[in-house]
Amino acid sequence: MTLTDFRPAVWRRLRVPSAVTLGELGDILQVAFEWGGDHLHLFDADHVRYGPDPLLDGPDLFHEDSVRLIEVLPRPGAALHYIYDLGDEWRHLVEVEDIVPAEPDARYPVCVGGAEKAPEEDSYEPYVPGAFDPGTVNKALDGVAGRDLPEGLDEVDAAFTGLFPRLAQLEVVLPERETSPVSGLAEPAAGSQLVRRALALADWAGSGRALTPSGLPRPAEALQAEIELGLAAPVLPGEEAVSPPGKVKSAKDLPGLGVLWPAAVEAGLVEVRGSKAVAGPAVRRWEEGDAGDRVEVWASLLGGVLRARTRGGRSDRRAWARDDAREMFSITVQLLDQLPDQPFPVLLPALVIGAASGYGRPEGFARAAADAMGVWALAGVIEPTGDPADPDVAESLMRELLEDYRERGPGLVSPSALLREILKPTLAVVRAGAAVRLTALGAYGVRRILVAQGWG
Repeated sequence: MTLTDFRPAVWRRLRVPSAVTLGELGDILQVAFEWGGDHLHLFDADHVRYGPDPLLDGPDLFHEDSVRLIEVLPRPGAALHYIYDLGDEWRHLVEVEDIVPAEPDARYPVCVGGAEKAPEEDSYEPYVPGAFDPGTVNKALDGVAGRDLPEGLDEVDAAFTGLFPRLAQLEVVLPERETSPVSGLAEPAAGSQLVRRALALADWAGSGRALTPSGLPRPAEALQAEIELGLAAPVLPGEEAVSPPGKVKSAKDLPGLGVLWPAAVEAGLVEVRGSKAVAGPAVRRWEEGDAGDRVEVWASLLGGVLRARTRGGRSDRRAWARDDAREMFSITVQLLDQLPDQPFPVLLPALVIGAASGYGRPEGFARAAADAMGVWALAGVIEPTGDPADPDVAESLMRELLEDYRERGPGLVSPSALLREILKPTLAVVRAGAAVRLTALGAYGVRRILVAQGWG
């Protein structure tokens, strides 16, 4: 944990049970930095916020005791911010360095390192650095919640846990459905554009590619890689790939590589070593592992792409009013799980997005749906049937799905009214689109994503 924007750095290294709630983690942080606890606080994980009762009247703000640490930060490198005193905003970066089994006789939490005393709160005097004593903190940690190991959790799916916080707040019983055995999914995973592109990127990194201070390839080299490796932004089946821009200021601005790079790093196909990137250890796992290893690499890549696309609450209000990219993928993953056995119009989610928004232009709803469905196509979750969408099937599916969505979202008007009035132009756009179907790999993936959010 590091107090940001301070020199010299004020930081603490702690070992804590993965099953503590964020509320309990807040108590631990208060002791570790010797704060007084007299002010409000909140946690910010990619613009999804968690806080105590007095703060629970804002959007995307959930109770800090409704989730456990491992559910928000399920993998090394994952991070969030803890903000204490919402006036002065003492901002702490909390980052997972490693996740290891608990030692049988150890007591947690425990402070194992740190530097510099924390500043005095509510003081207008200049900060004066001072020595930090872990022993003093550990004595104070004796009475903090979480000192005894909480009940163990079921194994957490590191690839997908924490993707959709809103879904994790719901208690949903999924209908029973068999998915293909993992042994039969390695081949379609290998055939997905997502895996092929990520392996090409790992090969491109090879024995070393220079990186910028932000850990990204240099802009000129990144642009060249986007072109030479065919890393264009995901598009719907049958659509032409969009040409990359002629020049970029940063690799993150590239529509293809900007999303694939962090996913490949997270999956271990690319490894960042200081100022350069090399092919990562997951390349060997892919080449020498069994079917389960290959499917796990695919899942890690998909989770990484979804995180990259939803990180920061990226929104396009021109497209669909008040919902953001995280909600867009949340809607489509639920929809896909409901359609395992039949072809459907590729832009079908546009109607649900329109129902959630309530207003906006049909082309905006369609563009939002196309953005999400392009990613699912990239990952091999959906595939084209080669036929146009059946208009009668399309409208029947619309009504069923909108009725289901209405049950989960009180206050929505009836499906008939939606289709007849608000969504009539959008329905025409959906009808005109191509048909796709969920693949066996996709059925496995979307069900696994929902289960990782706590649905069962």
